[in-house]
Amino acid sequence: YNNYFQISNSFTSVAPVTIWQVIGKTCDTALEIEGLESFSFDLTQSTTYPYFSETLIADASDYDGTVNSISETTGFGHTFKPYFFYETPDGIAEYGGKELPLSELEKAEGYDKVKSIIDEEGYSINNIYFRENGIININLYKKESSDAEYTEYSCSYINLAYVNGRLEMLSDIDGNYFGEGIYLSSKSTGLATFPSQDSIIE
Repeated sequence: YNNYFQISNSFTSVAPVTIWQVIGKTCDTALEIEGLESFSFDLTQSTTYPYFSETLIADASDYDGTVNSISETTGFGHTFKPYFFYETPDGIAEYGGKELPLSELEKAEGYDKVKSIIDEEGYSINNIYFRENGIININLYKKESSDAEYTEYSCSYINLAYVNGRLEMLSDIDGNYFGEGIYLSSKSTGLATFPSQDSIIE
C-alpha cells in the first residue's frame, strides 16, 4: 500500500475523517466522505470481514435506521456500515454498486438459504447492489408502525459474497448477518467505479 494518514474532526453528531496520501515530501487528499467515521487497512480490527484481505474499508456514519417511506435513504437512528475501496496508481477508488434485479439473484446457488433467513426475520427486499469485488448488498425493510398520518419502516441489510458460483452470507466479527441502515450505490463523490457487466451471477 501507499502511505496514508487520517485526520479526524469531532462534532456533535458526526466525527468525519479525511484520508491523506503521502507522495514523496508532499501530501494530498486521497479520500473525503461526509459521514466517514473510520478507515481500516487491518481488517482483523474492522467491524467487517477479514475475507477481503486486499480491500480497504471505510465505515460510514448515517441516520437511516428507520424511515417513513421505503423510497427514502435518510431518516432516524444512527447506523454504521462498511463501504469498500481499493488502490489505484492515482490514489483510492471506491467499489461502486450497480443495481441487481432480484430475478438474477434468485438464480444463484445458495439463494434459498439467504431468502429463508430474511423471511424468518420478517424483512422484505427493497433493492440489491453488486460490486466489482464480489460483494452484494441486499437492502431490507420491515413495517414497524402505521396509521392514518404516520408510517415507520426499520431498515437493515445483508451482505453476501459471490464466490465460485455460490452465494456466501457474510457476518461481522460478532457473527451477525444483519446490519442496520441502507446501502447506497456509492458513498464517495467522483471516486466510484461501477461494474461494466449487468449481473454478477453466472
